[in-house]
Amino acid sequence: MADAEKIDRLVTAFKAADATGNGRLAFPEFFALLKKGNPNFDEEQATDLFEKSDQDMSGELDFDEFVEYIFNNKSMNHLFLLESSSMEEECKQTLLGKTQAVRAEASKAVKDRGESWRDLTWRQRLDEVKDIEKGAAEHHEDRATRAPIKDPSSMSKAPSRARPKTGDGGPSPGSTSKTQKSAVNEKVGPGKIERVEVAKAVAAAPAAGMGGKGMGALLGGMPKGLSAAGAGPTNKFAIAEMSQTELVAYSLQEDDLDFAGGDPAVKAELQAFRDYLKTATSPLDKLDVIKFIAKGTAGWVFLAQDKESGARCALKLIRMTQARSGIKEWYCSKVLKTVGVSNVVFTDETVRVVERSSAPEVIGKELEKAGPVNYFMCMVQELMPWGTLEDLAKEGELSPEIMFKCLEDVAKTLAIAHANGLQHRDVKPENIMLQMNDDDDVLAAKLCDFGSSMVGDDPKSCQDDIRRFGVTLFSVATGEGWTKNRLIREKHDALVERLGAAVAASDDPSVKRLPQVLEQILSGSMSMAQVASVMEELGDAYDED
Repeated sequence: MADAEKIDRLVTAFKAADATGNGRLAFPEFFALLKKGNPNFDEEQATDLFEKSDQDMSGELDFDEFVEYIFNNKSMNHLFLLESSSMEEECKQTLLGKTQAVRAEASKAVKDRGESWRDLTWRQRLDEVKDIEKGAAEHHEDRATRAPIKDPSSMSKAPSRARPKTGDGGPSPGSTSKTQKSAVNEKVGPGKIERVEVAKAVAAAPAAGMGGKGMGALLGGMPKGLSAAGAGPTNKFAIAEMSQTELVAYSLQEDDLDFAGGDPAVKAELQAFRDYLKTATSPLDKLDVIKFIAKGTAGWVFLAQDKESGARCALKLIRMTQARSGIKEWYCSKVLKTVGVSNVVFTDETVRVVERSSAPEVIGKELEKAGPVNYFMCMVQELMPWGTLEDLAKEGELSPEIMFKCLEDVAKTLAIAHANGLQHRDVKPENIMLQMNDDDDVLAAKLCDFGSSMVGDDPKSCQDDIRRFGVTLFSVATGEGWTKNRLIREKHDALVERLGAAVAASDDPSVKRLPQVLEQILSGSMSMAQVASVMEELGDAYDED
């Protein structure tokens, strides 16, 4: 079956399931869709699939997430008639060739997760067996012993907590991660949002007493000159045939700029940026692309080098059909740089566009499965080769000293963002990148990936950032993986209880206070500035001990 036909079927299925017409699927809609394909589909299994599809952890699936997961997940293709029944028969025959012992072990692993072996497709059963054969059943892995409260020793260190003098912005943001995540006018709007400096935003807060959006790029309205029917360039899914100008107009509809809130100046700035993208040129005349670094939820990251200066950077490519996430990163980076925040992975103000068909092999190879899109939004970001806070926790190198330092940095960055009308909305350990020196001392923790952000005064989004920060604290303090353990969906009481059990053996007062702090954060009674003050207080107290 041709890719275009597959996408057409997914569009039909998505539209039918989108009962509210808002261009996103909540879990009940997604589950109902799966039940249509398989009446015996188990709700727990559907929950797991939903969480895997929900790449931005927003609690809803947009069309891009839906297509990316279903289209590229062969075990799901049969539900939407994207693959022939012969594929299932082939998997069945392959499975029958496996030993009875390994099949029984795979079946038991599925049952131990609370799922039903009978409800799995033959492809899914075969995948389970392959996992057993490769010893890759990650749900049995126990990472709790790697938590800082269990193993406080580390070769990595946090720097002295001496406070910078007035005017000292901390480490310069021009630094250069094992993985890499992740401005036009100088004002958000004419007096609409007051820029609050870093020191003022945290100092202004008390210490917090301890006692109708459319389907976006692929389902939204069409740009002028394009029709939803017909063949060739006017075909709704003939994306590969669109020019750069057509694809930008197709991908960035007016409702894709709604994250800017009601400020007309901000909206005009974003519209101007969209128009610029229609004719933006490639950066490859000035940059040499050295190698692929990582694939994130929003794009592909490459190591690049300036041809003249030799300076290295990260080159992030985002499908033009997902340019709304890129425009958010660009805008938030500009705003935060303007107010003097240092602990952010910044995006260069000059954004370019790469045409895949003329890109070098190192890029083309990685984009082979990127779908039919031929143009990619291209952002230059500072290189961060030291990995993420999640990486350090996995490796057992996250001591309490480093943990408190990193959490303080992130909390202060979020406090300044909130004070300046920005909400991140995707705070998690993998979106916190580390800056280290040559001795592997942790100098700073930098927030990255603003692709889900919002602009304006949105208390709900601010509260979401605070909650996510609390869950991040839990994840790095206990060693429980954010994604693997589905922490963002856990009940607050359960997180507080588990953290209490994890710190019970610690003799350090700051570590012992963590459950109480977490409970307050998750209660919704604290602002982000108050959370930052508490993180600073805990770090100072730990150093004194």
